[in-house]
Amino acid sequence: MRVIKKKIRWDAGTAPDITAHRVYVEKDPTIPTYTSVFAEILVPQTYVVVPDDFPVGTFDEDTTYIMGVSSVDDVGNESDIITVSSPFDFVAPDAPTNITIEDLI
Repeated sequence: MRVIKKKIRWDAGTAPDITAHRVYVEKDPTIPTYTSVFAEILVPQTYVVVPDDFPVGTFDEDTTYIMGVSSVDDVGNESDIITVSSPFDFVAPDAPTNITIEDLI
């Protein structure tokens, strides 16, 4: 079984005192709370790889999630959160079977 990965990428803010980005994951798009930080990414990196950069069990198969990202400065102030939603399905389909080669006349 091959695992399909996704890269979530964002553009960093322009303030010189930004030291990190906080990444949030919400399963229920009707009640976004953004209370659990799933990853804190140090500047200059502006991406995470899903599911690699998250704790095991963060994502369920065939489920839509909202990802949120904020900037954090050197004294801990946090910006507003930008969001994007996407369905996540990490399992590739089964491979084809019974491959053959035939002579053609």
